[in-house]
Amino acid sequence: MSATARPPLHLEYPGTPFVEEFIGRYGTSCVKLTNWALHCYRQRGTPAIPYWRDFCYVPVNAVVGYCQEEFGMDVTQASLRAKYYATAQAFLASHLMIRLDARELHEAWHNPCTGVIPFHGLMNVPAFCYYVDLSPIEKEARACGVFVSWEDRFGMVETSGVTLLLVGGFRSKRRTRGKRFVPVPFEIPLLEGKTVRDCIYKWLDDGLLNGAEITAENQEALTHSLEANIDDASRFVTVVNLINSRLADAEGLPSFFEPLENRSGAIAIPRCTRLSV
Repeated sequence: MSATARPPLHLEYPGTPFVEEFIGRYGTSCVKLTNWALHCYRQRGTPAIPYWRDFCYVPVNAVVGYCQEEFGMDVTQASLRAKYYATAQAFLASHLMIRLDARELHEAWHNPCTGVIPFHGLMNVPAFCYYVDLSPIEKEARACGVFVSWEDRFGMVETSGVTLLLVGGFRSKRRTRGKRFVPVPFEIPLLEGKTVRDCIYKWLDDGLLNGAEITAENQEALTHSLEANIDDASRFVTVVNLINSRLADAEGLPSFFEPLENRSGAIAIPRCTRLSV
């Protein structure tokens, strides 16, 4: 092996192929991105890099600039891709996978949060990011799994403040360019004392303030889409709150608030922690 060659990571996630494909595409496919994310985390709070709170590994809007500079993306492309990259980096730093009892997962999904969101439960953050196996309710949830991470936004971005960032994995019927799964990001601003509907409309308002164009002809489609988003968000709020409460009681749970190690360009992946809660 040459001095510049990097050893392969050989990541495997038995039974959760979406995780492996997602991490391969957005987490470890670009070592330079990992170097940059680690640098940002260690340098946060300096004049060049604003400080963000500990529950967030690397903010999405910080990755937007990286995508623009490194890949020449416009702001729309960069904003979408940054959500994937930031989520993948956060998961690699935590490496925590969650599986709920199928019956409890089903009951939680069908018990959407209709009142004020359980803000403190949602902010009882056990890790930068964790992955939830949704395969027991894949047909109902329309996703095989979802990455759950917390954002601490700053600057000119679509939302500001604490945001629950979800990236779901959807199985495509046919492979597209060798890819079997489609990742879809979804955001829920976390507003204390507010309902899920309030939070989703906050996301919409912030988008409008940041230049999103809403014309009369797509207003109806937007309203319909918002109702679907509110419904999904209400269900995910219940699921995440349940998982966080279980993790709070877990004995011997490792600390996941440590940055991903990087040794001469080779990523040191911690052993994946799988928990049934």
